[in-house]
Amino acid sequence: MPKIRFSRPAFSVNDDRAVVFDRNGTGYILITDKQKISSGNTAGVIITAEYGENGNYAFSLRGEKSTSVLAVFDKQGEVRFQWNCAFEHIAAITLSDDGKFAGVATLNAENGAIYSTIHFFGFEYSSALNTQKLTDVAVLDLKFSNSTTLTAFSDSGIYQIKKN
Repeated sequence: MPKIRFSRPAFSVNDDRAVVFDRNGTGYILITDKQKISSGNTAGVIITAEYGENGNYAFSLRGEKSTSVLAVFDKQGEVRFQWNCAFEHIAAITLSDDGKFAGVATLNAENGAIYSTIHFFGFEYSSALNTQKLTDVAVLDLKFSNSTTLTAFSDSGIYQIKKN
C-alpha cells in the first residue's frame, strides 16, 4: 500500500475502527485496533468521513458538478451508494450498524439565516427516505440511535429523525 502523508490530519472513530484522512486532501487510511485495513485516495477533496460497524465506509467530498458528494463504499472498496448534493454543503455523515442506511446533515444559508437539512438514506432507494429542514440550526454530528432513528447533535440542541 502506498504511504500517505497528511498535511491536515483528521479522523473518525467508531468503536474499534477508524478512518484517518487528510482534511482538504484526498488521502485516507482505514484501521482497526489490530491492523491497517486499506489506504487510498478519493475522487475529490474530503470534507468528513465515517467508518461503519459492518465495514462500510463513507466520505463527504467536494463535488466537481455538485456542491458536495456522499460516497459510501463496501468492505471491498466498491461504491455502494452515491448522492450528489447540488446546493448544500455536507457537514456530517453517519452509517447504520447494519450497513443499510446513511444519515447526512447538510448546511447552507438563505436570506442571511443558516439552516441544516437532515437526510435519511436507504441504500436500496434512489432518493431519501426522510428529509427534515432545521432553520437557524447548525447540525454538527449525527449518529444512528437504531436502524430507524437518526440523532442529530446541533448548536441548539438534540433532534431525532425517523426513517418514516
